[in-house]
Amino acid sequence: MQTLKVEMIHDLVCSWCHIGYHHISQALDRLTGEVDAEFHYLPFQLNPDLDSQGVDITEHLCLRNQWSLAEAMDYRARLLQKTKEVGVTIDFSKRTRYYNTAMAHRLMLAAGNHGLQRQMHQALLQAYHVKGENIGDVTVLKKIAESIGFDETMVNQALISEAIDQRLSGLVSRINNFNVRSVPAFIFNENRFVSGSNSAEFFTQLIRSEFLTGDLAEEPVEEAIQCPM
Repeated sequence: MQTLKVEMIHDLVCSWCHIGYHHISQALDRLTGEVDAEFHYLPFQLNPDLDSQGVDITEHLCLRNQWSLAEAMDYRARLLQKTKEVGVTIDFSKRTRYYNTAMAHRLMLAAGNHGLQRQMHQALLQAYHVKGENIGDVTVLKKIAESIGFDETMVNQALISEAIDQRLSGLVSRINNFNVRSVPAFIFNENRFVSGSNSAEFFTQLIRSEFLTGDLAEEPVEEAIQCPM
């Protein structure tokens, strides 16, 4: 069985990161028995300057992209169609705001120290994309963390830990080694960089061809959509 290191550059409020994670997970499931995957998360903040209350998503998209309201609604409709096609849930009736994700990323790293990083990731995705909760709020984060076995002391330590600071700094430096213009993005075995949410079929083909047989995979023919910086 081939060992494969997979690193995902992501932000927790990014819709396409949610979809991309679903696709890479499907691909790795299909390759069970062929690949022993070691999965890592590299934190990326799309909106690092947001305060604790965040910003209305539609207003933000219109301002950032110079869209009309109609264009923003068309984008949302296409996004929701994609979620239905791939089986990912995003409830825009509840998920109405983007939030600062700095503290949530810290919790992700702390969870990794306890072997719970994937569980924390799933809990945060559910809280934000399905329930619309403010994952930039400490009280909300404590409740999410407690749902996977973290106690309040562990959460408080994660939010002020110098070790987490150092770890974040190292991961940011790692990301800066690549030409990251959007998320999600993926790094396979340290240096094969792939941008976009792609599809489960594309990721399966890439892993089989480049890491199991040694051939280069063709670039995806479908639109590999991502959240721009």
